Amino acid sequence: MLQTYVSNGRMDDAVELFAVMSVKDQISFNTLISGFAKVRDTASAMLVFRGCPARDVVSWNTVISAYVRAGAIDSARSLFAEMPEKNAASWNTLMAGYLQSHLYAEAVELFYEMKPGDPTLTT
Repeated sequence: MLQTYVSNGRMDDAVELFAVMSVKDQISFNTLISGFAKVRDTASAMLVFRGCPARDVVSWNTVISAYVRAGAIDSARSLFAEMPEKNAASWNTLMAGYLQSHLYAEAVELFYEMKPGDPTLTT
């Protein structure tokens, strides 16, 4: 049900449901963060992110995506730098944000920060 509300942009209903859920797992936290990312509500996305009992790579990527979607690329970059573990989606989300913001030099710089063997660098 939470995913249905989020998918339809009904964040007030999603928050109301989340508040009364007896069990809140990582998936429900990530779903709520994703919903706020879709509607470009970075403050709410960050509030939920900070409230996560455990933050996995999906949580990090989703909140970074919220900032990218909102055009707050500097905040996205700061969060990216804080990430304890990055995956291909992490690198690609930030790189796409730079490109969407016409920050081509920063995108190239980020590309060169990737380590050889990084899963993003596939042929």
